[in-house]
Amino acid sequence: MTGSTKVFISHTQDDVRFARELSKALVARGIDATGAWGLAPGKSIEEQLQQALGAATMYVVLLSDRTLLSPWVYFEVGAAIGGRKRLVLVYLSERARLEVPAPLRRSLTIEATSLRPEEVADRVVEAAKAA
Repeated sequence: MTGSTKVFISHTQDDVRFARELSKALVARGIDATGAWGLAPGKSIEEQLQQALGAATMYVVLLSDRTLLSPWVYFEVGAAIGGRKRLVLVYLSERARLEVPAPLRRSLTIEATSLRPEEVADRVVEAAKAA
């Protein structure tokens, strides 16, 4: 179940604090979780990102007002869809929920505008169990 779940957390730089706290909470719950902050300096970011995205079984995408302007997050979402990975959208703002592109609205979502990272982690664990 969760022991084989590998989560990649997609986020903007502005949301890195929430992403790291979510990652720690997921690891504490037995899920391997990482994000772009785990990339090694001095190596090709694109190659490392491709490897991390390829190894993930689930993508958790943090969506905030800032995400709507980030081409990297949409690249990572595209990789999830192209790789047929389980996609979980975590809405950190109401605006992001309202403005997310229509094709993504079919994904599993977590309304997290008032949730702490630990609470989001609990819901991600539930999604991993249901997969």
